[in-house]
Amino acid sequence: MDQGLAAVIGTAVGAAATFLGARGQDRRRARIEHVQWRRDNRRAAYAEFATAAYEYHQAMILRRIALEKDPDPDPIDPNDESYGPELLRVFSAQTVLNLEGPESVMRAASELVATSTAYETSIRMGRKGDKDTEDKLAAMERAVSTFYVAARQALDSKRQAIVRRQPSDFQ
Repeated sequence: MDQGLAAVIGTAVGAAATFLGARGQDRRRARIEHVQWRRDNRRAAYAEFATAAYEYHQAMILRRIALEKDPDPDPIDPNDESYGPELLRVFSAQTVLNLEGPESVMRAASELVATSTAYETSIRMGRKGDKDTEDKLAAMERAVSTFYVAARQALDSKRQAIVRRQPSDFQ
């Protein structure tokens, strides 16, 4: 084979290898960017839910303080299912959170909503200082902690996936 033909074949093989390597690297980069995008969306959904839950919790504390200051409050009808804007914001944030997942965070968020509404119902019924109300408050506070742990674990697992893939980009 003559040298000119060998040079052309060598150049073609080199160009093809470069193209295929770049294509693989682009796919890895796209996968990394997608994982990061998903993580950012999850973090935003978790933060929105946590903020809404915190504001709802603060509103419950203020309602309870107001209840404790009134020596003879008129209990709110426990069958009245109209809740304040704080709880509606929690429900809205939970909807987005449910789209983002994962299942462990969704379960923790659902438990937080359930314990929070149980606590509010107890307050709305005019039960001040009763053991059941205190137990519901403690359950709600445990649910807050459980949600934070689940959210951190979900975010950390995604961060590790990104870190594992990054070194291959530089090879």
